[in-house]
Amino acid sequence: MLASKEKAIAFVSFSKIIKIQINFVCRLYLHHTLHSSYLSLRCFVCFREDEVELTDQHQYEDNQPGDEDAFAREPLILRFYCPTTVAKDLVLIPVHTQPNDAEKELDELHDVVKTMRKKWKSPNIMVLGDFNAAGSYLSKKKKKVIRISSPPFYWLIDDTVDTTTHSNKHAYDRIVVYTKKMQNTIVPNSAKPFNFQREFRLNKTVALSVSDHYPVEVELKTAVRRRKKATCSVGYWFDSRLTCGSGQRAWWHCCMAASPRAAVATIQ
Repeated sequence: MLASKEKAIAFVSFSKIIKIQINFVCRLYLHHTLHSSYLSLRCFVCFREDEVELTDQHQYEDNQPGDEDAFAREPLILRFYCPTTVAKDLVLIPVHTQPNDAEKELDELHDVVKTMRKKWKSPNIMVLGDFNAAGSYLSKKKKKVIRISSPPFYWLIDDTVDTTTHSNKHAYDRIVVYTKKMQNTIVPNSAKPFNFQREFRLNKTVALSVSDHYPVEVELKTAVRRRKKATCSVGYWFDSRLTCGSGQRAWWHCCMAASPRAAVATIQ
């Protein structure tokens, strides 16, 4: 169950928005609460049933001997079958690190990826979300030593990108793919944040009322030609309010990351 009446209302409202504002069938998959001393989350995935199939999901146990409970919020890993893209078997690992433990948790993602690679045998793994991978939470020096900072891990959003609505211009939100083969299934230079504040000419107060982060997205290459452009986008947006009142495109990014076939989000 959702932890509060307000969260339950938010999820129901979110479901209604999807049914009203889009003309295709989609599905919401709601997961149980992820507890921590910092906060608790409900994680859900929203995806188009006519484009992808959720084939499996796994809650990371976080119980490695000598390194138990490394994550404040253990990742919920999702596996999709994507028939129209080059990467047909796609594993998504949504992440929201605890800011003060960002270095440790990001390093631990190396073990998460290796565990899922062994478990599901899929070569196509993408880690995405609020890494808190910038500023005082993760210096460039510390970033260089975490195990996912170098091949076979490839960061699609670099350190110079601003992913926040604040004036600090930090790249907190990232998308990382595992192996060069997976990187080659990505449309070049498609990974980016969506600056809804600039797009809809919002002032700072209004933008912050939507979220203090921009959503991030990336496109996957299609395997076959279709009459209409059919690049698949996946994205992540951590936002405790899920306020999507600034227009349809903003809602797309908030809920489904531009024009995606699958997306993930969390409710705080």
